[in-house]
Amino acid sequence: MNSNYSTQEVEEAIIAFKKIKRKQLLISIPYILLILAFIVVRIFSPELLSFNPFKEGYMGISGRVITRLFAGFMISYVIFSRSFWKCPSCHRYLGKGTPKCCPNCGIRLQEK
Repeated sequence: MNSNYSTQEVEEAIIAFKKIKRKQLLISIPYILLILAFIVVRIFSPELLSFNPFKEGYMGISGRVITRLFAGFMISYVIFSRSFWKCPSCHRYLGKGTPKCCPNCGIRLQEK
């Protein structure tokens, strides 16, 4: 723990980080389900996502459009993740994983 923070500030950061983790998880679930659905369709029905412009694809939507929509969802998830996965103290991006302390300001984010 960085000695520049009071016990109250650390406790507030821990509580705020729990909320951030919960929000990240709740928003990640639909994205994970979408990724799994795309993979399942790609494995079991590759013709639905073919890039042949003369085929209708799935429900009249071409494979290119479906793939572009999927890419758009992935980009939106990355943007969402980078905008919410921030330290509650210094408000900088926390990086990958679930850190015990902020890699930027050093405040403790999780109980020991």
